Amino acid sequence: AQQQIVEILRADPATTKENLASAYNTLSWYSLFVRDFTGALAAAEAGRKLDAANLYLETNRAHALLFLGRLPEAEAVYRSHLGQKLSPTMTWEQAILQDFEDLEKFSVSSPDEARIKKMMGAG
Repeated sequence: AQQQIVEILRADPATTKENLASAYNTLSWYSLFVRDFTGALAAAEAGRKLDAANLYLETNRAHALLFLGRLPEAEAVYRSHLGQKLSPTMTWEQAILQDFEDLEKFSVSSPDEARIKKMMGAG
């Protein structure tokens, strides 16, 4: 259903690039929860083409790479945004740790998460 929403938005001439990137971000995020890691990565990358500054897309891209077992690529993305802010009140590190917590509630995790958590300053 989420993919259909993205397609509808793409067809609407009133849709801005930022709105479409946000829709791809949502698609990517929920794809992680249903373990469609390839789909999550594809949606995040499609969104980045529209809004390269959107760090939320980068969180999902890093997570998808991690869950696909592409650890060196995931670590590079995680590391490249250390110290950045997603919002005035949320750092990159806080967002990553919160995402892991949210995903773990649905039994979505990776054996390599401990390495990333340590990189984020936890553990």
